[in-house]
Amino acid sequence: MLQWITGEFEKYRNIENAQQMERYMKDHFPFLGIKSPERRRITSLFFKETGLHKQPFNSDFLIELWEKEEREYQYLALDYIDKQLKNISKEHLSLMHQLITTKSWWDTVDMLAQKPIGKIAVDSPSIINSTIDNWSQNENMWLRGQQYYFN
Repeated sequence: MLQWITGEFEKYRNIENAQQMERYMKDHFPFLGIKSPERRRITSLFFKETGLHKQPFNSDFLIELWEKEEREYQYLALDYIDKQLKNISKEHLSLMHQLITTKSWWDTVDMLAQKPIGKIAVDSPSIINSTIDNWSQNENMWLRGQQYYFN
């Protein structure tokens, strides 16, 4: 699956776009340079071809995407999470913690807070007091910021 998406993304690599995207994100992350409409088209085809979004939640695949260098892979990971929300539960809280604290920036953290963390908090409100409130004391500013979504 990763080979499929990597091959498709590489076909649309655009150095000029990548440089602009990197500047916009304050040079925190490298980009392939695939603009959002094209990336969404490729992502949609990927899910249609693989049926991955209809299978059980695959945290290994998600982590593989997150570990890829270019930012478009993290965006695909977020799209995958969005399609798998119904399968995300409090058992995935440590995974979401890992994603929030790795390659952190507003473009990924905002979605993670609102969608999967929000769903987990709604489904299992006890995690707000037991976990999310404790994050407010964490040294990682992106993790600390999660409390604002739930207070």
